[in-house]
Amino acid sequence: MAVAGMLFRDAYKAVAEQLKNRILKSQKETKQMHKGSINKICLEEIKKKMNDSY
Repeated sequence: MAVAGMLFRDAYKAVAEQLKNRILKSQKETKQMHKGSINKICLEEIKKKMNDSY
C-alpha cells in the first residue's frame, strides 16, 4: 500500500483493520512460520500474555 503511494500512516491503519477483521491476505506466497509472522499471528496467545502481564 505504502509502495503504491498511500501514506504510511493510512496503510498502517488499513492493515491493522484487516488484521482485526482477519481478512488480510498476503500478496505473495510466504513460507515464514515463526510466531508473529503473517502465517502464524498467534493473536490469542498474545492477548493471553497481555492479560497475564497487566
